[in-house]
Amino acid sequence: MDQLNTESKDSIDRGTGMKTVKHDYDQAFIDGLLEILERNKDDGLLDTQPDVPKVNIKEVRESLGISQPEFAHIFGIPLATLRNWEQGRSEPHSMGSSFLYLIEKCPNVIIPELLKLPRK
Repeated sequence: MDQLNTESKDSIDRGTGMKTVKHDYDQAFIDGLLEILERNKDDGLLDTQPDVPKVNIKEVRESLGISQPEFAHIFGIPLATLRNWEQGRSEPHSMGSSFLYLIEKCPNVIIPELLKLPRK
């Protein structure tokens, strides 16, 4: 497997006059993602969208033991939208469906991460 490009950049610190080394990890990360995308493109994996299974939002919310307002607040979904989804008046768009699928499959990862974020 190819290694990520973690090329170092040498510079002289003006305050101390000492040589410093800065690794360009951000660029290495981007380069790695672009390489993965290119490989998947070559394999034809980017030609189709994933077939995300429909999630019963009410069942997911109830399995987590939280109310509609709590679910809406944690996941940043307008309460009216959540109610419409649960009552079948509307359905989430493709990105929303993917997000709900991930909530269903790994709530113990997603919820703690979202709760770490600053609130508006």
